[in-house]
Amino acid sequence: MNQCQISDLLDESDTDSNSSLSSFDDTDDDPNWENDDIDNQEENYKFKDENEVTNNFEQPNMNSNIVFNPNNDDVGINPDILETMVSLSPFDFFSLFFNDEVINLLLVETNKYAQDKLNKQENSRSARIKKWTNIDKEELKCFFGICEIPKYMSRNRFELILSVLHVSDNSKAPPNNRLYNIQSLVDILVNKYNNALIPEKNLCIDESMVPFLGRLSFRQYIANKRHRYGVKIFKLCTRDFYTSQYKIYAGKEAAPGQLVSCKVVMELMQPYLDSGWCLYADNWYTSIDLAEKLLDRQTHLVGTLRSNRKRNPKEVIAKKLVRGGIIAKQNRRMYNYFSLIFGILSLIGLEA
Repeated sequence: MNQCQISDLLDESDTDSNSSLSSFDDTDDDPNWENDDIDNQEENYKFKDENEVTNNFEQPNMNSNIVFNPNNDDVGINPDILETMVSLSPFDFFSLFFNDEVINLLLVETNKYAQDKLNKQENSRSARIKKWTNIDKEELKCFFGICEIPKYMSRNRFELILSVLHVSDNSKAPPNNRLYNIQSLVDILVNKYNNALIPEKNLCIDESMVPFLGRLSFRQYIANKRHRYGVKIFKLCTRDFYTSQYKIYAGKEAAPGQLVSCKVVMELMQPYLDSGWCLYADNWYTSIDLAEKLLDRQTHLVGTLRSNRKRNPKEVIAKKLVRGGIIAKQNRRMYNYFSLIFGILSLIGLEA
């Protein structure tokens, strides 16, 4: 990455006060949110300062020992899909993910849950569940709109199925697992996403808000989002906005000795570590600690950086730069090729 590319990347970053990143809503105790005493931080850095834009920017050695896809595995869309799904309908592509495996899971767990409700003695004589009959595959497809619903299903039947739709066995639910009721479906879908497409070298991580106004213990409120109330999802995406991995935020992600942002990244990146991928992240995720963890697993990190992150070099944070100016530091304390470039446009991170 040359000087011009760094400047362009920083120009596109969100550094205004209205950015949702500047008020990211996380209920966990994250030490990264606190102002650190940067004067007490000591790192073995090599320092480079260029306060004027120049085309002769000397690029540090960016981990030349990391090789992308060392086993030469196929990347991009699964070749089997390319060969067998030419000129097919949108429904055929939908069926790649919502296939018989998903339908059978829904059939088994929905019928089981309905029978459990039906067997409860506290049901009144007029309870709607008294009219329950087991659902089959064709009726389930009608329920999801795969066929013309009004022609094949009454409103009462639709609402009854909706009230008992299930993807897990409640009797096996572990304590304190808020996502158990949907986790089996999530795992199946994520596996199918990965089978359909292997990401190319560059990946991006960010969060998304699914609008929801109902009662939910982990419903989030983020004032700067278009939809202020909803369920927050961390997503790992590749080119053309394809989602390869995602994680539903259910609250309290903090782990002893590990930052929330770092924990989320390492979980989502698990299938792609040790193969030279490059992760792009915003300033909620980026830190020197995360960069070191990823480099340990042969993975690059590119991202903007908040000024109050721990271990930030004090010379970089304190330096006043003109627009387009660059200041860089290279850390060789732990890695022969470990380099972190702190490019700054009116400061690379937001004000603490």
